[in-house]
Amino acid sequence: MFPNTTFKKEVIEKIEDKEISYLLLMDWTESEDVVTLRNRADIDYILDCLAALKLKKVSKSPDTSKEVYYITITGQRENLFSLFLSDSKYMLITDFKNNSVQQYEIENDFDLNKIKKFFGNGNKNKNSQSL
Repeated sequence: MFPNTTFKKEVIEKIEDKEISYLLLMDWTESEDVVTLRNRADIDYILDCLAALKLKKVSKSPDTSKEVYYITITGQRENLFSLFLSDSKYMLITDFKNNSVQQYEIENDFDLNKIKKFFGNGNKNKNSQSL
């Protein structure tokens, strides 16, 4: 049996906020829209929402996702992490520095609307405001 963990432990604690240049969000559910977040408040909002996730390692996640979001956390010169978030139930985390990939089941509730809100309202394929 795999030990439980958190998004905070697996991602947030492995990077320093000052390293993050932007987040790239992709909605793979319907239209494959892309939004780049460069505003520190937007980046912090997404990471704070994800930090509360309780994760349980799984060897395989079901391939029946109805909603899929892809997030890339990018530092000053390189991708740090990528995340696939499926139906608020599963997450695949790629750690580029350690060259590792791990699948997780999300054990607590997560509202996908916290990510969806960045799509639409003129945000699609555009950058959020810079600091």
